[in-house]
Amino acid sequence: MKRRLTGLTNDDRVAELIEEAIDIQQREDLDILIWQISDVSDEYKTWTEVQTEELDQNNIFSDDDPFENSKAVSSEATADMQDF
Repeated sequence: MKRRLTGLTNDDRVAELIEEAIDIQQREDLDILIWQISDVSDEYKTWTEVQTEELDQNNIFSDDDPFENSKAVSSEATADMQDF
């Protein structure tokens, strides 16, 4: 199965992008094409730099399970009409 990853990065993070692609695909024989965009406006360059900055890794909540302390609805007590 062929997959395509399209993204935007800066020169400093190309190696990191390749390593992540290899980790995700679980193989090293990937076809990777990288284009350098050099003739762009100053506004686009600034936007690209801001968009490709590495995020602060101190307050990551994506690894937290939001349902860790939850119970299934079917095992919790529910209200009946006579409770009102």
